[in-house]
Amino acid sequence: MASGYNSIHPIMAKNLGNIDVPSAKVTQGWGYAAASAGFHSPEGWIKDNYGMHRYSSCVDLSASLGFTSELKSRLISAGFCPFFRDWSGNRHIHCIYNIFSTILSGPKTQIVDYFNGKNGLVGHAPMTGELAPTDAEKKIVKTAFLGSNGHNTVTVKIDDNTIDCYAFMEKVQGNSNEVTRCELRAFVEYFDGVILSDSLIKYDGKTLNYTVANPQLEGDFTRVNLREIANVMSITIDSFSFDGVSGIAILKG
Repeated sequence: MASGYNSIHPIMAKNLGNIDVPSAKVTQGWGYAAASAGFHSPEGWIKDNYGMHRYSSCVDLSASLGFTSELKSRLISAGFCPFFRDWSGNRHIHCIYNIFSTILSGPKTQIVDYFNGKNGLVGHAPMTGELAPTDAEKKIVKTAFLGSNGHNTVTVKIDDNTIDCYAFMEKVQGNSNEVTRCELRAFVEYFDGVILSDSLIKYDGKTLNYTVANPQLEGDFTRVNLREIANVMSITIDSFSFDGVSGIAILKG
């Protein structure tokens, strides 16, 4: 696990310094710590005053900075979306710099959670209290994020109900077009299916192999191609519309 400014991109370091967050308060930049579940995996290499080193768009800051709305506002103004993790034995401020096009899919989904007022964890619970983003702060994060990396969210609906499976459009290696990806567990369990393994689900009394949907573990989430997982479950996409910012996929079972 790497820490300090030499574990993050120099632009991130500069912006943290501008709001009086010193290198010593960066407790994790890029790294493979089990508790980080892949979210801090390195996204690339950069050369700066520390030499050539890896970096991640995710950065954890020391809780000693304080859990305050004033710090939250400063971090947002500097290009970060901050999650204050008040966990026993592991208090920290998990932040994502929401400007880079290299952001991994897991952290991207956390940013989407943030500007929707949710906590970026598996349960996607709403944030409340003074540390929750205001409407103005949500707009700042969303505008910067969509304007810089083109992450387009997709609403998935069936029978006028929305499936809360955090779908989004992204480039996938080996495919020249954007592909709609979604959270596997939320999608399958909406239809009362069960995930059996990293390749099999049980749905409608059948054991089905879903590897054709290109499953990838990203942090705590397994992402799959929406169209392919629907096909595996004999669910069709009746229509898909995209307005340049977000999409809507209408399913038919």
